[in-house]
Amino acid sequence: MELLEDDIYVWFNDLQANAKKVDGRVRMLPLEVNYIKPFEEAAMDASNQMRLSYNARMFADQYAMPQESVVQETIVLFNWSDISYGYKKALEWGLQNKLRKTVPHALFALGRQYPDLNRRLDRTKVEVVETTGCLIDGCGEACYAWWRGRDRGSYVRMQGLFIHDSVWYAFLK
Repeated sequence: MELLEDDIYVWFNDLQANAKKVDGRVRMLPLEVNYIKPFEEAAMDASNQMRLSYNARMFADQYAMPQESVVQETIVLFNWSDISYGYKKALEWGLQNKLRKTVPHALFALGRQYPDLNRRLDRTKVEVVETTGCLIDGCGEACYAWWRGRDRGSYVRMQGLFIHDSVWYAFLK
């Protein structure tokens, strides 16, 4: 069932209240995600420099696409004020709030459609992490898109390293 516009505000206010209970905050943005676009090409959307997305492009085969189409999504960004929480706790929070996991294509689209996301969030440095994750050599890893000043890109790193206040976890409504 699709939410009516007024219902979205009520839903989001409830989500914000749930985030505040755990000393977190949320932002919601409309996003067009092209799940058909080849992974390497999509990864370049997140970056304004080719070399900055090399690591993320290497792990394309780790992620299954949730669908084969171009979709209008609502992305929910969740950030902890307490940096001692990390990826697993954020994932638990999102699933408890009936949010869906994201794959890298959503982050790449975010980079293309919001090249100034760090300024919109009033931050110099921002990292947005997908919430599906993958295993590389037996280690839990996740792809993330990043913004630092005017530069942006994407990368993959261990899930346990996403423990600072510039990290936002990406979910879908």
